[in-house]
This record gives sequence, C-alpha cells and structure tokens, in this order.
Amino acid sequence: MGLQHSCITLLPRSLLVAYNWTQFFNSRQVQLAWLFCKPYLNYLIMTERKNIAGDAQEIWHQINSDFIAGNNLHNYQVTIQHENRNIDLDIVSSPGGSAEGGYDVTTLSSELPAHANFYFAIHPEDFLNKIGKLFGMEDVVLGYPEFDNNVIVKTNNAHRLKRIFAAPEIREVFQSLSGYSFRIHKHDKKEGDYLELMVQRSLTNAAELKRVFDAFCHVLDFLGRREQA
Repeated sequence: MGLQHSCITLLPRSLLVAYNWTQFFNSRQVQLAWLFCKPYLNYLIMTERKNIAGDAQEIWHQINSDFIAGNNLHNYQVTIQHENRNIDLDIVSSPGGSAEGGYDVTTLSSELPAHANFYFAIHPEDFLNKIGKLFGMEDVVLGYPEFDNNVIVKTNNAHRLKRIFAAPEIREVFQSLSGYSFRIHKHDKKEGDYLELMVQRSLTNAAELKRVFDAFCHVLDFLGRREQA
C-alpha cells in the first residue's frame, strides 16, 4: 500500500476527489498513475547498486545465482571488483513498443587511468552508430581481415589498437557480437575517461555475459598496464 500511496500523491487532486481507492485501482485511470509513477519507480530501482567481490569463480557464481533467481533482471545493476578496479554492470530492460520507449541494453563501464590521450570506438558493420570523427579519430583497418570485414574501427592510434586486439579470441568476441558500441569516452558527469561497452539487448545468459566481460577486461587490463605506451 505504501508504494501505491506514493504513486497516488503524484496525481492531480481532481483525480483523488473523483475516485476512491477501490474505484481508482479498478479503473482505466491506473494507466495514468503508471505514467506519473514510472520515472519515480525507475529512480528508486536504479539507486540500488549491488557490490560483488571475490575471485572469478565467486563473482560468476553470484551473478549466475542472481540470473537463475531472476533477481531484478529488468534493472540489474552491480559493481564488480575486478583486481584493483571497479566495473559497473548494468542490464536494463523496459518492455513495451516504440511508442512506450521500450528498450533493452547491457552496459559495462570502468574508469581509466591516464592513457596518453588514446581513444577508440568500434561497432559492427550493421550497427547504426552516430560516433563521428571525435578526438581526431578516423576509420582504420587493423590488418586482421575477418575482424576488419565485420567491425568499423575508429581510433587516433591504429598501431596501439592493433596490439590491443592481437589475441584472436578477443577479436572473435567483437566480430561475432551484434548491436554494440565499444569505446573510450568522456564521462557525462565525472572527470576523466571511461571504457564503455554498450550492447543493445539484455545479456542475461551468464556464460555469454562472462565471455563478453572477459573480453572487456582484456582491453581494460591492457590499457591499465600500458597507459604510457
């Protein structure tokens, strides 16, 4: 009742006068209540971020347990302690058609150390992406034919990015993944640069998510070890 009461207080007074509690929740006016309450409810959900720490086995045991239990998978937000870094994992699902703004997205992000003004952005060939020539970045090929044929690459240092994607198993993840953008970018609300991978669907299969997460960490670790390169 407390949540319903909170929603009710957001409605125009005229609605409260016209309907009593029973009539309101059994009428079409509940749709209006949802429109008023949805941003408020999303705010409450999104402020609850879970911390996960431990070795790799413990981390993925916890995430897999959450997935099996279905724990808040429409707004699953955790901070994973990976070695000496924090990685934010956000899985957000908003059901509904385009008229209601429905979407699914999975995001991995982590703050970067100083990295000598190195930037890159990659996305699959079939992904509609608005990333332009930011920070002096231009379209490049890295010399890995299958990767180059499936992924659009922008960077201001092709030689360094080629070293990052030297491992075939890492290239395989990104050349086979669909609907994503992977980049270094300036954070909207914080100082510094962030490594961010955004996938336009909910990755709620633990095995698939771990594969993507491991590839993300490979790039993150490379940038951390060789920030002066």
